[in-house]
Amino acid sequence: MACLLDLPEEVLIVLGQYLGGPDLLQLSQVCSRLWRVFHNDYVWRRVLALENYQNHKAFHKLAASVAPLPCVEKLNYILHTRVRRRWQKGQFTPTCLPLSERIKYGNNERYLVRITRKQADSWTAQVFDISGPGLRPLITQQLEMALKTDFLLQLNSILVAKHTALLCFSGEGNDAPQELIAFDLLDKFKELWRESISDWGHLKLPTLFGDGVYKLNLLTDKIEIYDVRTFKLHHSIPLVEEMRYPQGEISGDGKHLVIPGHITASNAPIISVWNIRTSVQRFLQADRVFCPFRWFEKTAVKQDRVYALLNRRSMFIWDANSGACLSEVSLSNARPGEKNPGFLFLGVSKSLVATIHDSNSSVGIFDAMGGLRTVLEPCHPHFSPSECEICDVTFTEHVLVVRFLVMKQPMYHVALYPLSLGSESILLDSPAPILFPLQTAEALFLPNLATTPTKLLHFAGQSLRILDFM
Repeated sequence: MACLLDLPEEVLIVLGQYLGGPDLLQLSQVCSRLWRVFHNDYVWRRVLALENYQNHKAFHKLAASVAPLPCVEKLNYILHTRVRRRWQKGQFTPTCLPLSERIKYGNNERYLVRITRKQADSWTAQVFDISGPGLRPLITQQLEMALKTDFLLQLNSILVAKHTALLCFSGEGNDAPQELIAFDLLDKFKELWRESISDWGHLKLPTLFGDGVYKLNLLTDKIEIYDVRTFKLHHSIPLVEEMRYPQGEISGDGKHLVIPGHITASNAPIISVWNIRTSVQRFLQADRVFCPFRWFEKTAVKQDRVYALLNRRSMFIWDANSGACLSEVSLSNARPGEKNPGFLFLGVSKSLVATIHDSNSSVGIFDAMGGLRTVLEPCHPHFSPSECEICDVTFTEHVLVVRFLVMKQPMYHVALYPLSLGSESILLDSPAPILFPLQTAEALFLPNLATTPTKLLHFAGQSLRILDFM
């Protein structure tokens, strides 16, 4: 310690790059000189980068609101480490909000939007900030929306992006139109634009990837991409006659759009991937022939790689830019004709893939090239893995979230598997995963699960349960 105290400040600042963040925090409390040196924002920005933390703007904003310069980045680092520790130890503060046919929710990492229907055209909009600790109310606004009364339009979903809430209404029947209404979350829920569209095939509502509204218009044979705040048309991509759309789940990341379907002539399963920025389209197929009655049920795109599940039995990985097939992974030992697993799930991070493996009760963890890293079998301590069915998986920055259903209760549970920082691998030497119950499986449909950097949201039955890890 005496040697450190004799070093000039210029050397001490560089030394901070070679110490871990926790050690540097302790060292900064030793004496006033080290406290002054290691309160430098430059040092803590470097620590955040070296430890591969995603520098969330919400954390920095919260730190700046309570800490004077120049120690904002130090508090920012403390917030990041606190949230990581709470995720990995399963320490959270629960909140429960009502959910019903009259109450709908939508969210992104910053906002939670609740729309409550009072009467035919009377609604109440409430907006909460969920980026910090708890739920901070921002807006409560009464809405009078004159919808097309001929088709009994109902609020189907709420999409949130770019400080904008997009309310998607649809009617019953194949010929019923749809209505989209966008509201400004920065200006007291002021209406930004409104658009009525007619029926356009199997996908009844637009999809939101990044900051763009993707509208698959089968009447004009085009995919149209609009800005969510202005509804200005950014791109228009023509569909091709050689492929029938869609068959399976569409995915996107703001750069690529992935649509599964079938080749018109042979009925073979195929995937179309568009690079939105360059308007280049490629067709992705398996290297071998499959039964024409199979299709790609679920897709994902991340880091210029396309992932697809073929009827719960195989996973394919392609390079989105070249179209080359990088890997094929067999996921099930079932013979043709045997019953498929009940649930289908696919979670993708920067370097890991989590999906079904052999049975309903196991999750295979693969690297980005399809190499099997480990197999997880989350289950309730009072039940065997065979009595639990995994519903879905998702990655956060700090944990792998696995939701499963205990069939004898029946109740949904969540298991949290810690991820190593930076290398993004499962910590196999960690203790058993954190387990906690969510809600009783009341509804016939699969509830939605969403995550933000600080929260886990479970939409099920008559309630929205929010687990706050901040």
